[in-house]
Amino acid sequence: MNLWDYFVANVDISAGPDGCWPWTGTIRSDGYGQFRSGGENIKPHRWIVEHVIGFKLESDEMVLHDCGNRPCCNPRHLRVGDHDENMQDMWDHGRHFYANRTHCKHGHECTKENTNITPRGSRQCRACNRERQRKHREKVADND
Repeated sequence: MNLWDYFVANVDISAGPDGCWPWTGTIRSDGYGQFRSGGENIKPHRWIVEHVIGFKLESDEMVLHDCGNRPCCNPRHLRVGDHDENMQDMWDHGRHFYANRTHCKHGHECTKENTNITPRGSRQCRACNRERQRKHREKVADND
């Protein structure tokens, strides 16, 4: 069986062209599909972007699921993005480690307007950052 036939045999396209096409083969502990080819592990959603859409992925590029369904392989649900976009996508789909927190450790509400997501994917409370900056400015002014 060639790689294309193997791929097609492990994707459920019964939801139609606009539905999710989940990978039915091996699923990793993080929820993404996986198969082996040429001695390497391959994520099916990355493979389809390269072999069906024809987009050659760089090592720092990520495939984002607009549907939020990690095993999905429907090219209509996939797009290429960078790390920052992936972190925002995780946040938007409620998969980020802190996505379900409602308040920071100082009691400020975790709203989209009051939360900054760093390039490393962590959340920072903007109200806390403003307070830290205010205290720093006061300390510097007192030392002058």
